[in-house]
Amino acid sequence: MTLQVLRWVVAAILTMTVAIGVLAQQPPAQQPPSQQPAAQQKGRGGGGRGGSPVAPLEESGFRPIFDGQSLKGWDCDPDFWRVENGAIAGESKTDHQPPQNIFCIWRDGKPADFELKLEYRLTGASSGNSGFQYRSIERPDVAKWVMQGYQADIDAQQRYTGQIYEERARGFLALRGRLERGSHCRPRKPPHPDLEWPCDEPAHRRR
Repeated sequence: MTLQVLRWVVAAILTMTVAIGVLAQQPPAQQPPSQQPAAQQKGRGGGGRGGSPVAPLEESGFRPIFDGQSLKGWDCDPDFWRVENGAIAGESKTDHQPPQNIFCIWRDGKPADFELKLEYRLTGASSGNSGFQYRSIERPDVAKWVMQGYQADIDAQQRYTGQIYEERARGFLALRGRLERGSHCRPRKPPHPDLEWPCDEPAHRRR
C-alpha cells in the first residue's frame, strides 16, 4: 500500500504538529467542463452582457511545507518514506510493515491557527487506510515516530475519509456528515498529560 502526498501548503499565524501516516487509488477529482465565453449581447446604452467568466482569485497567505524534491523539514523512517515523482510517498508491504502506526512528522515550524491544504493518492490494496495527524503529540515512550491525537482519516474505500479519528485515544470522534458535541465524549482524564479533552465545549463538524 502506498500513500503519496502530492502537495502540502499551510497558512499559519504563529503550536501544531503535522504528520502523515504510513500507507491507495483514489480517482482524481473530476474537473468541471470548460466554459465557452457567452455571446456578447447588447443592453441599454450599448453595454455588453455575458463574456468570459471571471477568473478565480488567487489565495494568499499560504506557504508550501514540502519542497517537492526532498524530505527537508520532515522526520520519518527512511525504510518506509521517500520522495518520488515530486511527492512524499509512504509504503508498506505484506512482508514489510512497521510494528505499529508511524508517521512522517513536519518539524519546520510551529503554527498556531492554520489552514492545511493537500492532495493525496492511495494506491495498492483496496483496504488501504491512513491519515493526517494534527494537534497531536509524539509518543517516544511507545516508539519513534508514533503519535497520539487528532487525525483526518483517509481510506481507499472512502468509508472513513473525512471523519475525525483520535489516534491512540478515543478512536472515532466525528463521522463524516455528522455533528458531534464534546459533551458526548467519555468523562475521564486524557490518556496523556499534554492532551486536553474539552468535554464541555462543542467538538467537531465534518461534512
